[in-house]
Amino acid sequence: MIKNIKGPVFIEREKASIPAKMSEQLFEKDIIVTGESVSMGAVLIDNSVTSIGPNTRLILSQFVFDPAEKNYPARFRSCGAL
Repeated sequence: MIKNIKGPVFIEREKASIPAKMSEQLFEKDIIVTGESVSMGAVLIDNSVTSIGPNTRLILSQFVFDPAEKNYPARFRSCGAL
């Protein structure tokens, strides 16, 4: 869930680019894109915290949180300086 945003942040989801909003949920395969002088903070479903700075493209390529099955894989890729 997005906890703070400074400046315009976009989420690329299912071939669409949408403006990110406070309290918006993030999903596996989302791509978060920030521009100049932008930052964003989010809390993921497992309560881990991530911060994203300016000129970044963060790809949430894999994220599963299933405590009942002890299944917790996560794979993110960050491409900075767009």
